[in-house]
Amino acid sequence: MVVYTAKPGELLAEAALFASRYHCSAVATQPSTVRGYPKATVLAALRRDPAKMESFLSGFARQIQALRFQLELRNTRSAQARLLMYLEFRADPTSKRVKLEGPLQDIASELGLTREALYRAVASLVARGALCRSPGSLQLR
Repeated sequence: MVVYTAKPGELLAEAALFASRYHCSAVATQPSTVRGYPKATVLAALRRDPAKMESFLSGFARQIQALRFQLELRNTRSAQARLLMYLEFRADPTSKRVKLEGPLQDIASELGLTREALYRAVASLVARGALCRSPGSLQLR
């Protein structure tokens, strides 16, 4: 199950700072450069700088909010309703457009759907006029 997708420049595995061992795995889906820092060094830097600690905690809070949203999505039975909730959450407020950062099928794992179920939901929403699909984006109607 995909729990979090880190974007360029974001931290990952930071929860391991407060665990005795690393408790999850990460997979790069494209060529990536990853930096590792010693746990003691990171914790010492956070303790010295309240602004860094606040920024770090803010990132944790955003991840918790995103995980709560993912749980809400997973509890939504209809693939179409799940997809609409996801798109409404991610859409630009003005254009109602969601720029896809990769292939459409990548969204399936975030939604807890098979690729086939995702494509059926997209096709159904497009046919209903609730969604417009164009290369690299989806737009809510």
